[in-house]
Amino acid sequence: MSLSYRQIEAYSRQIILRDFSGASQERLLAASMLIDGSGIAARTAATYLAGAGIGHLHIAPALLEPLLFGELGQRNEDTLVHATAPDTSPDVVILTAADNPPNLPRLGYILVDQDRRGDTHLTRLPAESSLAACPACFPRETSDTLDPAAAAIAGSLAALTAIRWIAEIGETEPPARQTLVRGGSIFETAPFQPKKPCECP
Repeated sequence: MSLSYRQIEAYSRQIILRDFSGASQERLLAASMLIDGSGIAARTAATYLAGAGIGHLHIAPALLEPLLFGELGQRNEDTLVHATAPDTSPDVVILTAADNPPNLPRLGYILVDQDRRGDTHLTRLPAESSLAACPACFPRETSDTLDPAAAAIAGSLAALTAIRWIAEIGETEPPARQTLVRGGSIFETAPFQPKKPCECP
């Protein structure tokens, strides 16, 4: 697909960024995303992705508050907001509750969770990683009780990661886990390894 004059004007601020281009924007407009979960992190990610021009944004029923659904639908005429899961595997899945993750997406999973100390984590699992194919490896916490500031930052970082993957910006990243403590301070990103052996084949 080719960008229209309206789209070039609408997305000009990101098209002119280094490593981004009109072709990058076309990939976003053709993409399909699923956000599975609820809470501030999921809402923040949905808002950023709608603004960036993701073509099809599928969001979980827990996010379908009438006000939010209306806001997402009005934020960008290029983004179609769906209240159901996609018929085919989406490009990226953002999870804020990993109990029953959907089938493996084309590019990978992005998970937001919280540990027992109250620290918020953002985990990136590219599809080519064996860990992405093993739901038993995923963190099991949810984002519903996250510190609001950390949850909002995690949601925006999750959206940014999805945009980078879809737009093919930079090299493919290995599985990694980033920690954000209460108040939003960001610690170093470390390789992701399950804390205990999981049921991977």
